[in-house]
Amino acid sequence: MKEKNILIIAGETSADIHGANLVLALKLMDDDLRFFGIGGNRLKESGVEIIQDNKQMSIVGFVEVLKYYFFFKNIFNKIVNFCKNKKPIRAILIDYPGFNLRLAKELKKLNIPITYYISPQVWAWKENRVKIIKDCVDQMLCIFPFEEEWYKLRGIKAKYVGHPFSTIKIVNNKSKLDFHKKHKINPSSKIVALMPGSRQEEVNRHLDIMIESVKKIHKNNNLVPIIGLAPNINLPKIETDIIKIEVDNPIDVLKNSDVAILSSGTISLEAGLYGIPSIVIYKMNLISWLIAKNLAKVKFVSMTNILLEKEIFKEFLQNEINTKTISEQILKLLNNNRNEILNNLSELKTIIGKKKPAFEAAKMILGEIN
Repeated sequence: MKEKNILIIAGETSADIHGANLVLALKLMDDDLRFFGIGGNRLKESGVEIIQDNKQMSIVGFVEVLKYYFFFKNIFNKIVNFCKNKKPIRAILIDYPGFNLRLAKELKKLNIPITYYISPQVWAWKENRVKIIKDCVDQMLCIFPFEEEWYKLRGIKAKYVGHPFSTIKIVNNKSKLDFHKKHKINPSSKIVALMPGSRQEEVNRHLDIMIESVKKIHKNNNLVPIIGLAPNINLPKIETDIIKIEVDNPIDVLKNSDVAILSSGTISLEAGLYGIPSIVIYKMNLISWLIAKNLAKVKFVSMTNILLEKEIFKEFLQNEINTKTISEQILKLLNNNRNEILNNLSELKTIIGKKKPAFEAAKMILGEIN
């Protein structure tokens, strides 16, 4: 009997989590399946043979990626060679389009069917990538309902399977009190979540700005800033004693906070679903920024704002970022327009739906395999 090997590529921390949930769902339905590929601790724990750890692969920006060209080229070649030896019956590629769409072209040459789980956001930028998807991807599984129709209009059959955040619920008062106790915070204090990013370079660019912004206002406003520290991140030396750090479960900082300063990314959608009024910032290499700005097809960078089609979370990008503006905005969120923001955020649950994507995707993938 032919081995039922499946290649899975999860180049970032979030993909590692979503990929692990998918692998577990697939194994429940068919325990003969064997997985290998790129991932982190979660995929490893789910039984995947990790050919390449993804710790150093989470890089954003055109210039930044160029610096690591040979690093990525070596990984690319390693995966292709493994596929030639293991002859997988399918490849599952998760987001991470810069690497995965190039790999898709190579896998197509090897006659390996491809499932793309969590579509790259080609509707937001780099729409020319649609041609590669049309030519190389056999099954496109989307996490936003509108993506299904978007692909259909471009001649690509795609299926909405639900969003990984569909089960997120706003935390109750007991959770907040427990979190205050854990960090020895007075219950009357307001928590400001500092979520500087899941990549080292993002943290290096954003954390100082976040800290300086809250230092301006924390004392007179009873604020406690807490950093949600993502895995595999090294914090620089912090020259203040007002900052607390959550290492065990960084998302706990966000969901138990009163207001948040976020690095743009999936965290902004989580903030929206948890009902946390937030400020979104992002800074990158200037050349990368100019290229990205030229290619962008959407008005906003925050997924919450994109889905709601208005700027619910204020966005400060590149040169717009300054500590005075951010600190003023924090106070506004705490004092003035909080209820209006919360009313708008309530629409997000309806937009992303209630489907459980790992099981929906697993059923569809097995439908193609069997």
